[in-house]
This record gives sequence, structure tokens and C-alpha cells, in this order.
Amino acid sequence: MSEGILVLCESVDGAIKKTAFELLGKASELAGTLGGSVTALLVGSGDAASLGQYGAAKVLTVDADTRNVAGVTRALQCAME
Repeated sequence: MSEGILVLCESVDGAIKKTAFELLGKASELAGTLGGSVTALLVGSGDAASLGQYGAAKVLTVDADTRNVAGVTRALQCAME
């Protein structure tokens, strides 16, 4: 797996959801086994730097409402380019 793993991380009122940290931990384990790196895409606001502590080698941020499907879809498309 040379391209890596992209993890979508959400925040609510500036607090990153617990599931983001759990997913990053699992993605980091998987990347360690298969190779590649983990990239976190944080949608919303929050302490993006903290995502690195859970295995994200790279963190991308987009200030968008997670309930806005079009905004999240555009962010994912840009992150995958």
C-alpha cells in the first residue's frame, strides 16, 4: 500500500470526535502492517495538531459544516488528489 490511508475526522463545536482518534489508531496499525502513511482530513475546527499523536503523518483541514454533504465531498476529493 504505497499511497496510504485517508481518515475523515469530524469535530463538533471545536472538539474532535472520539471516533476520529480511534480510527486514526487503527489506520496507523494497518499502515504499519501494509506500508504507507496515514493522512487525517479534519472537517470543522479543532486541535488539528493532536491528530498526529494518534498516527496521522499528515493533517489536512477544511472549515466546513459536517452536515453539509457537498462541502465534505469536495474536501475529500481535494484530499485524494
